Amino acid sequence: MKTRPKGAGSIPVEREPAGGVARLRLGSYEFKKKGVSRFDLRDPYHLAVALTWPQFLAALLALYLSVNVVFATLFWLVPGSVANARPDSFSDAFFFSIETLATVGYGKMYPATIWSHRSRSCAGSHSPPS
Repeated sequence: MKTRPKGAGSIPVEREPAGGVARLRLGSYEFKKKGVSRFDLRDPYHLAVALTWPQFLAALLALYLSVNVVFATLFWLVPGSVANARPDSFSDAFFFSIETLATVGYGKMYPATIWSHRSRSCAGSHSPPS
């Protein structure tokens, strides 16, 4: 089966579905790649450019939300790590994580313990410690 990647000026690639082999012809040269799957997770750039805009934006949103959930969980697991956050409030920890990753600055909530300062540092925030 011949497939053509998206985009203008693409090079035709022949795939043998049963064997997982892709053949690529460039002039008189033929290249064979064995063990090819449709989605190769070792090439995230290709995965990103092969998506449609809605798929790309949905993937970006899912990545952003999942990173914020991970860091919100870290803040939430240690009570008192975020000053002025309601006790056992995951939503406060989640919005604190969004503020940290967006580096918009802290309002009434700020890192209160060494644990939250370390978590904030891992989140990539470059705002000064409170």
